[in-house]
Amino acid sequence: MHRRHQPKSGFTLVELLIVAIVLAIFAGAVVTNLSESTNDSRAAAAAAAVRAVQGSIDRHHAIHGSYPADLDRAWFQAYKLPSSPYLPPAADGSVVNVQDQAGKIYPTYKSDLRHDRPFWYNQSNGIVRIRVPYQGNQQDTIDLFNRVNGTNATDWDQETAL
Repeated sequence: MHRRHQPKSGFTLVELLIVAIVLAIFAGAVVTNLSESTNDSRAAAAAAAVRAVQGSIDRHHAIHGSYPADLDRAWFQAYKLPSSPYLPPAADGSVVNVQDQAGKIYPTYKSDLRHDRPFWYNQSNGIVRIRVPYQGNQQDTIDLFNRVNGTNATDWDQETAL
């Protein structure tokens, strides 16, 4: 008697490997896009924080005719400066005052976040900026600094406008 050979149902190892590879490629693309989305969201939140603080400074100047000596927390919701998306929520949001030069708008400490002071403010010209985390090299850090602050710094040590 001759038995008929019935094909086994299921997938071969090669087919399973191909599916696994395709899924890995797809997952990699999703993770990359998610990471870029997170970076874009942080940059947008930082830019919004700068606009909120700068708007308050500009309103003070319009009303009083001078720039405030310090940023008043009462200008903001819950008496707190807007937070930096680059710092943990517990950071106090204090400000570094740079008051030595009216033209100084790009201090060299564009990315020093060690002291949880995300903003710097120059009362001489009413300019406020938010610091950004170091991006692995100076040029990428300057690019992010410009993106969130609406500036056009070209050099790490640049302190004045071009």
